[in-house]
Amino acid sequence: MWIENESGKRPDRRPVRGKSLGVAYALWLILGVFGAHRFYLGSFPVGLAQVCLLILALVTPGEIEGRFVLSVWAVCYLADLWRLPRLAMLARTDPLAVPLDRPAPPPSVTFTKG
Repeated sequence: MWIENESGKRPDRRPVRGKSLGVAYALWLILGVFGAHRFYLGSFPVGLAQVCLLILALVTPGEIEGRFVLSVWAVCYLADLWRLPRLAMLARTDPLAVPLDRPAPPPSVTFTKG
């Protein structure tokens, strides 16, 4: 959760030692079918989901069902080609490194009788 600073603007993320976009693209090209680029960029749940989806596509009985699962996996795999620059940028920044100026306001809850 971002907290605005005195100027009312969201502070930028601070860069940390990070991940290379070139390495991410190389992993996508060579081992991307197993989600290696996602593991490298720190998206472990999505990488694991890609591996499980690929395995499911390969073991699903029936031609139509197997092709459907494989096409879902393929769309996710190809979408990562365009999403890699943003994913690498997010992996190179630390959202928790931003100093918080003040605590977050409590959520407002309104109860209505009705």
